[in-house]
Amino acid sequence: MRYTDPNSYADNPGSIKLSPFKLRKIKKMICMTRREKEYFKKRIPAVREYVALGDTQPAYVMSVSPLVISAYSDEMDAVVMLCFPDELATQYKLSAGDRLVTVNTYRNLDKNGIAPDIFVGENYLNRYSNCAPIVPLFISGSTKLMKQKLSLFDEEQWEMVREKSLEYVSAHPDLMRDGFFYLKAANRIVY
Repeated sequence: MRYTDPNSYADNPGSIKLSPFKLRKIKKMICMTRREKEYFKKRIPAVREYVALGDTQPAYVMSVSPLVISAYSDEMDAVVMLCFPDELATQYKLSAGDRLVTVNTYRNLDKNGIAPDIFVGENYLNRYSNCAPIVPLFISGSTKLMKQKLSLFDEEQWEMVREKSLEYVSAHPDLMRDGFFYLKAANRIVY
């Protein structure tokens, strides 16, 4: 089954592979009920496709307690704030200001308009209403590939994303998504 639009493509496809070991650890961390565990398992094929075919974009660690990662979307010319369990900051030795990548997929424009936590920038391409960023560091074993993908973005792009992230946090300090929304049944409406 194809979960992404076959008529669209990413400029920089993630080409990321999932790590069963990391997924088991995340499942233990975020799934408490049987229903949550079943939903998590059902989402894996879609997530596998998203990280392989989705678009690689820059991201910043904004803070480690709480662990908040700012994920950029060039399609939306905007950032989305993602909140994760703090223990991941320790596990991956993350610090505020660290550079990461996300793999983004998108939802086409619809009658509901732009997602309420996305504030599109002046270079918004007007094609999508929502961005679903996935931080592959937490679910993939492709660490070397992820490090290589950091070089896709020049210093000017990194600085622009940093500035957008700081502006977002300043204007909306408490507005953030669950970083694992794409694996949780209760958060399906976000994407």
